[in-house]
Amino acid sequence: MKTKFTVLTFVLTTIAAFSAASAQTNEQNPDYRIRAQFRSNSGESVGNAEFRVIDRYGHVYYGGVVRQDEFRFKVELSSGQYAYNLYDVYVFTQSATEGVFMGTVEADLYGFTEVTWRSDYKASDDPDRPLPSSFPDMVDVGDSVAVYEYGTDNLVVAGSLKERYRRGDSNGDDKVDGDDFSALEANFGLNAFGPANGDFSGDGVVDMADYDLLVANWTDDPSAIPPAPTTGSTSVEGSADEISLAVGSVYPNPVNRSGAIAVDVSSPAFVDVRIFDLMGREVRSVHRGLLPAGRREIGIAVDGLAAGVYFLSVKGAGLSAARTFLVQ
Repeated sequence: MKTKFTVLTFVLTTIAAFSAASAQTNEQNPDYRIRAQFRSNSGESVGNAEFRVIDRYGHVYYGGVVRQDEFRFKVELSSGQYAYNLYDVYVFTQSATEGVFMGTVEADLYGFTEVTWRSDYKASDDPDRPLPSSFPDMVDVGDSVAVYEYGTDNLVVAGSLKERYRRGDSNGDDKVDGDDFSALEANFGLNAFGPANGDFSGDGVVDMADYDLLVANWTDDPSAIPPAPTTGSTSVEGSADEISLAVGSVYPNPVNRSGAIAVDVSSPAFVDVRIFDLMGREVRSVHRGLLPAGRREIGIAVDGLAAGVYFLSVKGAGLSAARTFLVQ
């Protein structure tokens, strides 16, 4: 029985989205990817494991891989030391102590192998493979992929999953530069979805938080960093009253018995908070009523809910947001 090894990097990300109806542009986003890099003891790259989301089940961009997404999981080994050997591949999540066995792979005479699992597998997809029935409901940044010698507990290589593209990279070219600033500037102050439209934080609004991420991850000459855009409104609602709605993350995440979420409205507004399962069915009403202006924490009771991934829907002032969380 394989048990979780020490995670190399722990990064808990949240996922969210507002409606993108008021965005000026709607550029297509690069596929969301999280990757674990495999390295030898000397630091040499010897392969990787990558999840690539082709189509999201929920209207989100950042934030791991949900079982209902359409995605690919690819494992690649590339080192002469692996030649002619068999290896077992496991995925470890932070919410479980035992790994999920994905399958056995075989390296060729050069020590190379590349195997892909598909969430939407069909017989015609061979040699790609189907996901095992025990595949977790969610795999996220900070979870790990490990490769063992076939049929043993001897760990060969492992890596922690990280976002493939740095925040601020709007086009997946592994650079954060003037092209990415243009994507942010085009939608600054508006609702937008995904990095191609300047939403680098994943909250569905292009604002200073996204500019700060772009600056923090800038790869070009630092002297070339443009000043923050000054045009456009930073309100997420374009009505005459300009009521804004800001929604935090569900915490703690995963949730055991109860959690909470912070909701901030600029003016008194009716707010509706509900929980939905991965099939889109409402399973619980959390809050329905008027909230005064300012920040309020709303409790989330999860007693009676089966373990798994859920969506928390927050609607108010004509705006909406979604947060994904895990119930243990």
